Amino acid sequence: MTARVLVVDDILSNVKLLEAKLSAEYFEVITAFNGLECLARMEEVIPDIVLLDLRMPVVDGIGVAQWIKRSRSNARTVILTIFSSESNVRQAAQAGVNAYLLKDASPGEIFSEVRVPSFKQRAYLSMLSRIDSKTMAGMIQRIAETDLAIKTSKATPRMQMEMLVCELMI
Repeated sequence: MTARVLVVDDILSNVKLLEAKLSAEYFEVITAFNGLECLARMEEVIPDIVLLDLRMPVVDGIGVAQWIKRSRSNARTVILTIFSSESNVRQAAQAGVNAYLLKDASPGEIFSEVRVPSFKQRAYLSMLSRIDSKTMAGMIQRIAETDLAIKTSKATPRMQMEMLVCELMI
């Protein structure tokens, strides 16, 4: 299962560097260049991890993290910044950020935070380990039928995912 990472930074070179490194490690990478664009992207796709700069125009990393927390998204949020003050770290923690890294962190440190499975992934893997083969075959059939219905609708990707989850619960 490839993790989908949303990289958000207002500096193009930072975004491109992270995109290249994460893509080389087989992550699916989506990019945004400010907090408002990040929120719009999150309406289009459902990321597993949101890698955020702290200070950006329009909506900063703390504002995005607060929105993610309020929206009950299962996305893991990681701040990647040059600012190391205790007040910034405290604000990030209060906003629900899962990890706070400085931009001079090694690629290994960044990858270790990105590779931590999200709550959604852990729940999914736990659920799969408890399903017998007959039930799994039925679920796969329902997914195929729902997928066909979704592809013929004009629902947003987020609505499509919600439809699929609802169908699986029936």
